[in-house]
Amino acid sequence: MKQYKVTIFNGDYPLTCTCNTISDAFECLRSVASWSCGKVCFKSDDLMETLVQMRKNEVLSITRSGYSVSVFKE
Repeated sequence: MKQYKVTIFNGDYPLTCTCNTISDAFECLRSVASWSCGKVCFKSDDLMETLVQMRKNEVLSITRSGYSVSVFKE
């Protein structure tokens, strides 16, 4: 089963969330962006496009301003 690990950079204490779908990963990042005061930034369309590429195994991980997302199989 494919899963998506979302990591929010938080100094020495990163926050992580493991999601089963790309929509869960998107919602996780969207909710964090709403309270992070600009520390987690992305364009919704670009992020969703990248997550779709991850689902298709075209991209294995991304690192952006304030967060990263990686794919792993359980």
